[in-house]
Amino acid sequence: MGVWGKGLLKNDLAKDIEDLYVEAIQSGENDKAAEAKIVEEILQQLDNEERKIFFVVFAYVQWKYGRLTEENKEKANLVLNDLILNPIQIESNIITAKDYCLVRDKINGLMPKRYKSVQFCTNPWDIGDIYAYQIHSNATIASPFRGKYLIIQKIADTDGADPKYSVVRFLRAIFDNIPSIDQLAGVDTLPLVPYINPPTAIVPPLDYWLKAYMCILSARQYPKNYLHFIKNVEVRKRTYTGNDSLSWAPNSLEDAIISFYLSWEGKEIDQGTEWL
Repeated sequence: MGVWGKGLLKNDLAKDIEDLYVEAIQSGENDKAAEAKIVEEILQQLDNEERKIFFVVFAYVQWKYGRLTEENKEKANLVLNDLILNPIQIESNIITAKDYCLVRDKINGLMPKRYKSVQFCTNPWDIGDIYAYQIHSNATIASPFRGKYLIIQKIADTDGADPKYSVVRFLRAIFDNIPSIDQLAGVDTLPLVPYINPPTAIVPPLDYWLKAYMCILSARQYPKNYLHFIKNVEVRKRTYTGNDSLSWAPNSLEDAIISFYLSWEGKEIDQGTEWL
């Protein structure tokens, strides 16, 4: 379990509990279902000491979002009374009696206003929208591409799918700064498949690999802080079949796009109709 600060809430367990709980609420789960999801996915995997921390942290998270039940508050208080007398630590992070007292005071005090579920949008862009996406994942810390920009354009909606996602293309260019629309004119679309010589040997044909649909599976997965709107440029209506899917999970997305970019660097691509 990773830790990154002092106190009860600066560790992976606390973050996982809060992230999963908020995700469950935002996906429309009621309080009981959200709690059951946390218990199934996290509590069952913990040892005895971590379970004590779980009950306390989960009570705090429920309190923070205005959803703490009397049952869970009572359970947390029983555990806290023991932990205040016999503090335990999480790896390198020593949690003091004072830390437990602070949490006890919180969950027994005035609870914040109940957090209302906001349904996340699986398809937030308009057709033609162009965004610059800043490369930022942990996997690129030592990469020369970190901090640079990929360019994505929405070209359609998934047809007949529920929920709907954006069908997108990536441009075959990586920019040091957010480019102007003029800098994008004439730039090819990046095939989302490694280069094969000759390109005509790629199966399915290249057109299949010039687009994919972006799956937004939760509100916290969508990288809004790393997306910068450039402009909406009209694209002609087309029917897209057999699209592969990409996840917004930054490590896998960035690793895939950068590898495709490097694979096709300097190679000729006959893509037919220009997009911009």
